[in-house]
This record gives sequence, C-alpha cells and structure tokens, in this order.
Amino acid sequence: MIGIRQESPEDFDYIDELLNAAFGQPDEARIMRRLRETPDLILALVAESHGAVVGHVAFSRLAAVTPSGVRQMVCLAPMAVRPGRQRKGIGAALIRRGVEMLREMHFPAIVLVGDPAYYGRFGFKVESATLLECPYSGPYLQALELRPGFLPELGTARLEFSPPLMP
Repeated sequence: MIGIRQESPEDFDYIDELLNAAFGQPDEARIMRRLRETPDLILALVAESHGAVVGHVAFSRLAAVTPSGVRQMVCLAPMAVRPGRQRKGIGAALIRRGVEMLREMHFPAIVLVGDPAYYGRFGFKVESATLLECPYSGPYLQALELRPGFLPELGTARLEFSPPLMP
C-alpha cells in the first residue's frame, strides 16, 4: 500500500538518500535543500510504503517574464522513485496528486524538463512549451496547462527558475 502526503522535516535525510540513489549523484538533493530555504517551494510530496519514503516530487514557483509583465507558473522538479520500486505507478501517483493539488490552488500551468514519453501520459506537451525560453529549451521542455488557454495567451516568455535547476 502506497500513501502520499506532504513532506515533513523528518523526511529530509530520507529524501536526500532517495534522490542520490535515483539520480546516482547528489545534485538533486542539493537543489531540494536549497529550494526548501526559499519561499518558492509550493508543494513537496512523498510516497510512503510501510513507513519508508519510496518516492518524492517537488513543485516550485516559476516566473514567466513577458513584455507585458511577470506571470507565475509552477516547475515540477525533482521527481524520483527509489530504484527497485520504479515502474510500479509510484511516480505516476505522485504526479497526479501534485497536479490535482496545484489545480485546486489555481496555478495556470506546470513546466518540467523530462522524457516526453513518460510525462506525455499526464498531459505534458513539448509543443505547449515552444514559446517558453530558458536554458532547458528544446525537446525535453514540456508544459501542462491547468487553465485552458493560458499558454497561448502568455505568448513568448522567458522562464526564471528559483533556485536554478542546475546546482
């Protein structure tokens, strides 16, 4: 049985270990630690099985800078599932719950950098992110509109991540 809940300070060391194991290096754990020190962390969820953290996802504020002003969106990163527990629906459950909660919070769109074959099943599209400019622009930058019509209405925008996704 997998339960999904918001992360708590007691989880931080377990999340670091999970991120290190899933990504094979400490960059994502460092990013997560820095993100928690900012007011931009909107939502961080853990998947728990028998008292152990087996998955994690974070959503943070993302500024979309346009000629007419700054609009707030959300960035999904990082997301990880413990090796050995992958391909069992844990990541999907974390993403679906996070998207549902962000929709309830009235955020207009979510952006991520990841595999289109994986994230496409949740509605993320590379095509939706074509007018978004950032160092990660290209075939892995994707967006999901939570408010229909928001991205076309936004037009060309420069994305500012806080903190930057790279350590």
